Amino acid sequence: MPFDLTDVRALVQLAREAGQIILKVRDEHKSGKDVLGLKAKGDGSPVTIADMASQEHILEGLENLGLQQPVVAEETAATSPDVAKLSRYYLIDPLDGTKAFVEGGDEFTVNIGFIQKGVPVMGVLHSPVSNETYYTDGSKAYFLSAAEQESVIEARVPRAEGYDIIVNRTEDWSGRLKNYLQDFNVLSTKQQSSARKLGLIAHGQYDMYPRFGPTYEWDIGAGHAILRAAGGSIKTLDGQELTYGKDKFLNPFFVARGKV
Repeated sequence: MPFDLTDVRALVQLAREAGQIILKVRDEHKSGKDVLGLKAKGDGSPVTIADMASQEHILEGLENLGLQQPVVAEETAATSPDVAKLSRYYLIDPLDGTKAFVEGGDEFTVNIGFIQKGVPVMGVLHSPVSNETYYTDGSKAYFLSAAEQESVIEARVPRAEGYDIIVNRTEDWSGRLKNYLQDFNVLSTKQQSSARKLGLIAHGQYDMYPRFGPTYEWDIGAGHAILRAAGGSIKTLDGQELTYGKDKFLNPFFVARGKV
């Protein structure tokens, strides 16, 4: 199923609408209403009413847009179709960074990706708080500002003097990450939650995102598609391209990079 840019822009609008739903839940919670409906999933990660409402809106939107395909979505992954038998499917995280969302942070995103034969070929990555969106139709990567100005973006080649690194807030600096970065001249490091890290690399603002903690395919599929279109990559520690359709949707450790 090829996506043209018109379809992708419709998905951008859908992700932005989902983001508004998430923000409404957050605002109501901040006003004193206990509306998060916070629960723990089987793996211990949190889920809220905002996650579920965002996912429902996205699924309904795909149907209304006539863009139906099989869907693997985080909050219903246990009942997802067998991806081993699918060549094409959506990969959706309706609220990536739920922990940060619950704790009052601003770095959560809405992720809508599309996988074809194990490769992410379309992605929308929306940040509700900043109202900024990264996306790709598979050929170019785009950034939509809060002022709704669209621009083509590209990842950058690291500067000769060294690397700007972005990592997850939960990453353990004392172990594998520290050892891995010893091989690089690190100029700066930034910690951030959610897949927005991949958008920032695609936008040429950082050079590398090493990940030595657990992630699922829906956490990074949309961002991976955008990074690929911007000239970057996500590879496993042995240098292989990260693919999709894995057992239990669990990713191995990986390194996301801009151009090399």
